[in-house]
Amino acid sequence: MNYPRTLTHEGLTGAGAPLITVAGIDASIADKIARFSMWCAQPGFLYLQPQRQALDYIRAKNPAIKILGHFVVHSVWGTPNADSGYQSRFAAICAQPNGVYPGTKTPNLCDNAIRGACLDLWSEVLESGAFDGCMIDPMCPVDGRGPLDTQRAALGSILATLRNRFPDSIIIGCGGPSGSYPGGDKASGWWLENWPEQNPVGWSNVTRLCFDAPFKYAQPHLQVIAMARASVDPQAMRFGLGTSCLFDGAFAYGPPDWKGSAHLDWIAPEALPLGWLGQPVGAPWATAGGLWTREFEGGSVTVNTVARDATFTRKP
Repeated sequence: MNYPRTLTHEGLTGAGAPLITVAGIDASIADKIARFSMWCAQPGFLYLQPQRQALDYIRAKNPAIKILGHFVVHSVWGTPNADSGYQSRFAAICAQPNGVYPGTKTPNLCDNAIRGACLDLWSEVLESGAFDGCMIDPMCPVDGRGPLDTQRAALGSILATLRNRFPDSIIIGCGGPSGSYPGGDKASGWWLENWPEQNPVGWSNVTRLCFDAPFKYAQPHLQVIAMARASVDPQAMRFGLGTSCLFDGAFAYGPPDWKGSAHLDWIAPEALPLGWLGQPVGAPWATAGGLWTREFEGGSVTVNTVARDATFTRKP
């Protein structure tokens, strides 16, 4: 994928509204999704019509887009995803004996049968070819939902298995190298949620994504910087987008709950037209004053880590 890379989250409710209406696909919403480099979508779109047609429509509008299935592991009794074919099967897995880890609302991945059933369902989605990978949203350590060390290790084994089964897919673990569970390093990418306030903490965690060998072993090694804001903040958008260009990254910007469709219009002007920077021509380098710069085929990006801003320069 060429740079800059932008990602949008699903932001859909019910049976896929507002993308899916009683009349079918809302082309105005689908066209907005197609403006992004990547889309993290509900895996149930694979099993329903016209939801599956929406995947095909968006890919036809933007053949280069990468569509990831959003596999939610935690809070399985919450609001169901917009599907009956996927969510009902996932709920059935959790309803089996030993299906839920005691004291939590997460599937009992320590049970071989439950872990195997989850792995089979997620593999089925990826085998379909409708998705270019997945983002596994882990067991969050809040409200008594976990995670526990054994659950973390089991989830790490699932990530490693998916990565081995689908070497050409993007397998993202939510949380990142300093994130919410060990085992994220078994994936081929990370989702750095609520960056930079929560994850990772400090610029040093970003620089190690650029240069440290232990974090560069996986290919494709995609780090998604996800910035949560209640409204458009142009400087924050530039900072996040610019930072994602320093390494093998992508940038997501949206409201804290990622609901609704308003954030589909929250694209930094510096991100358009899609992929205008092209590919990097070298590694990023640091200069005095907390500046980091990287050159690309179509221009350059300089990130000011002190002012938390970025400058994009286009070649004539």
